[in-house]
Amino acid sequence: MRRMILTLCLVLLIGLLSGTDETYLMSIPTKDHLDSNLLNVYFIDSDDIIVANSVEEIQQLRISEFRILDSFNESKDYFILENRVGVPEEIPWGKIVYRSDDFTIVRKNSGVDETDILEPKLSKIELPSLQVFNVPENLRNSRDLIDDLIANISADSIESVIQSLEDFETRYCYADNRDEVADWILDKFVSYGYTDAIQDSFQYNNTWQKNIIAVLPGVINDEEYIIFGGHHDSICPPTSMTYAPGADDNASATANVLELARVLMGQGYQPDVNLVFVTFAAEEVGLVGSDVLASGLNAQDYDVKFMLNNDMVANNTMVPGEWEVAIYAYTGSEYLADYATFLCLSYTNLNPVVYNQNSSGSDSFSFWTNGFPVVYFEESEFSPNWHQPTDTIDNCDIDFCKEIAKLDLATIVSIDRKPNPVENFLIYDVGNGHDLQLEWDANTESDFDHYRIAVGLEPGAMNDFYITTETSFLLEDLFNGLTYYVGIVAVDNEDFFSFEVEKSAIPGFIPAVPQGVVAEPALQSVLLAWQPNLELDLLGYNVYRSETMNGNYTLLNSDPIQDEFYSDTDIVSGQYYYYFIKAEDLDQNESNQSDVVSSRAITLDSGILILDNTANGSGNYGNPEETDCDQFYQNVLDGFSYEEMNLEETSDLTTEAIGIYSTVILHMNSNFPSCNTFPQVDEIKQYLDNGGKILVTAFKPSEMFTDYSSYPATFNENDFLYDYFKIESIDLNNMTRFYYADPEPGFNMIEADTTKTLPALDYHLFNIETIAPNNDGELLFSWGSNYANTNPFGVMNGEPVGVGYFGNDFKSALFSFPFYYMQQDDVSTFLNTLLVDYFDEQVGGIDPNIIVNGDVILKQNYPNPFNPVTTIEFSLSDEELETAELEIYNIKGQKVRRFSNQELVSSPNQRITWEGKDDFGKHVSSGLYFYRLKRSDNSVTKRMLLIK
Repeated sequence: MRRMILTLCLVLLIGLLSGTDETYLMSIPTKDHLDSNLLNVYFIDSDDIIVANSVEEIQQLRISEFRILDSFNESKDYFILENRVGVPEEIPWGKIVYRSDDFTIVRKNSGVDETDILEPKLSKIELPSLQVFNVPENLRNSRDLIDDLIANISADSIESVIQSLEDFETRYCYADNRDEVADWILDKFVSYGYTDAIQDSFQYNNTWQKNIIAVLPGVINDEEYIIFGGHHDSICPPTSMTYAPGADDNASATANVLELARVLMGQGYQPDVNLVFVTFAAEEVGLVGSDVLASGLNAQDYDVKFMLNNDMVANNTMVPGEWEVAIYAYTGSEYLADYATFLCLSYTNLNPVVYNQNSSGSDSFSFWTNGFPVVYFEESEFSPNWHQPTDTIDNCDIDFCKEIAKLDLATIVSIDRKPNPVENFLIYDVGNGHDLQLEWDANTESDFDHYRIAVGLEPGAMNDFYITTETSFLLEDLFNGLTYYVGIVAVDNEDFFSFEVEKSAIPGFIPAVPQGVVAEPALQSVLLAWQPNLELDLLGYNVYRSETMNGNYTLLNSDPIQDEFYSDTDIVSGQYYYYFIKAEDLDQNESNQSDVVSSRAITLDSGILILDNTANGSGNYGNPEETDCDQFYQNVLDGFSYEEMNLEETSDLTTEAIGIYSTVILHMNSNFPSCNTFPQVDEIKQYLDNGGKILVTAFKPSEMFTDYSSYPATFNENDFLYDYFKIESIDLNNMTRFYYADPEPGFNMIEADTTKTLPALDYHLFNIETIAPNNDGELLFSWGSNYANTNPFGVMNGEPVGVGYFGNDFKSALFSFPFYYMQQDDVSTFLNTLLVDYFDEQVGGIDPNIIVNGDVILKQNYPNPFNPVTTIEFSLSDEELETAELEIYNIKGQKVRRFSNQELVSSPNQRITWEGKDDFGKHVSSGLYFYRLKRSDNSVTKRMLLIK
């Protein structure tokens, strides 16, 4: 547990340094990292995992293949459609962002009424346990019990319920008879003896809907639940309000739920855990009723052993002996589908067909997304009467429906009798080459008896067995270097086995190679992290570094590191470093080296980086030649130190690649939508979160960073343009013409270059956005043209086209007109003002250790990063000291410490030490801080990093 906490602390530290990176809905092709706390999983199908993450988080997991589907924020609504019911190539109410063989994900268009969409909404999934469960069979004590109970299932009873529900003519959730339907189902539960059956009401789209719930109380564990359900509503567009018989969909499942409730209560069955029978309302409009119940159980931390769902279980045209039932498996619950398959062959005349597909088409999906184990049974032949007036009892096979009810009962009763699987099973290598130490959490069920341990050299093939009542066990006299597979089950006093948890390990003399090593750029440092080793004789870890991939690696730590992270602060700006990790045991044995990882620190001290996002064109307006653009920036940045990076030639723009530069200038002078892309938003965010500075000039710059369907567009907190460029809204009028940028005080006017613009447009530019600042943004330039405000070409006159932000945390400036098409001298004058006076750049380059502003000298603190004390040096005359102050701010811009001019005057050799405390003497948390030395007419700001 200590190792897990320390690793989590490093993840949080990296998150603090990186900020809230741009999040994308993306697909990744591997399931190897499903247990990672970095992945925000929204769906899983047979092809991909759909996640909402930043590119940086995906790269941390070493996932090199991923596909961005859409920019993502919580305000966007996505819905998931199953292709088996027929999904057209175009969706009238939304945009298709993902399509596989089985599923389609659609982003709802703005303005569309969500209640008109009859599909489940995509939401973050809380995956159930991803442990590998095997199914050791032990039915000898339950066989007679299940056979006796199954004998009482009645086809006549099932048929009567289906007919009665069809007789309502419609059970549509908006129909006036929905309460009558709910009352009828409740009365059936009561008639079976469920005196505490309830109608669980919830509000949906200005109507009251009712799930019907009945509980058979458990006698062993009354805080654990098994849920068996199916929906009772029906739909038949467009006549749903008056006629939607829904015999198969889904009176058949409601009948099976009621039938099992009748049989188990009537036969006096006493379950180990609470058996919950539920019929869901409003399934046909997006799984609403089941989502209400599942999310409520999740929020209240209910212990749900598993959920069994039935939906459409009465359509069948096959002859007896060929009947098939579809068993849907869900990720993390595959063992339930495997077990149901075995039970199907043991207790029914059905042939199981397993679909490894996380079906979103029924109520089990709601429980799966809320983290509960689930399995779902359905007819194998999908009914041709689905959502049709012909979905009547005449088209149902009642005997087939009864067979599925048998499978339902066998599944519920046999799993009810099983003890809970062993939790937190771990295997530690003792380190002597022949022993493995097993540990797990205790089973606390009142009927628990012992644990059975199985050992073998192949998965699932065990030949040695051990019995214990303890929560640890030592496997001795094993063979060094062989892989052993170990399974463990809990056994109760009736000799029922739990599902088996299986893991593998290798006894060895030397430690295992550390896994999951990552290297992350941080301010003035490189952060390393890795997964913990499971050796009982582990002493710690050693970090090795080289300046080249195949060079000589030097050990960085003097003593083995006890944690699973390391901050390398002994860095040289611009230098890439290569690392590997070795584990060391108590006998000073080292493991083999881990994979090599590399990174370099964010130092912000290497001048200006020009990011050229302009496509090389023909030289016409809106399609300039790359060499002309390069010459333009060479001229306007004359005297500044800069380097250039062509984004057309760079596929891997990383934070460490740009993090050494003090300012980034991104330009895009191509006037074509296909050119307006910049997928590396995450890298820019991390760069700015560490105190960087950026200037962007482009045609329609918002298209590089956002995804919107029309103008005008408004942005809010957590939108990239709002948070980092302080833009609240944008607009575009294709009729308007732009000729000059009208400056705010302190700046010069910038006019169009008539040698690059078109005479036919009177030398004006078109396709220029307006960009309105939010409360934190500063207006720099407004729209100017040679047309009157009343002219269609001049209606944008006075609207903002340049916005800046010059905070203590970072600095940014966005211009919706491309500098390349403006007068070179005007741009040069402006850039000199902006870069020197606002971005703190120096003509001729930057001294990385000293920042000078006027005659104020502020040095970089040392050590940096630091813990717990750092020293800040400055240089002021005696006169200046009388009005000077030194202030320290956190990354949110909140002042945490102020040193008065009296403290500065009395400081020896003009040095101040900061002990990481605020003005009230309380220690501040780890993270990025800014220190600012100011006097009456000037100030200088630098950054420092506190690591605890």
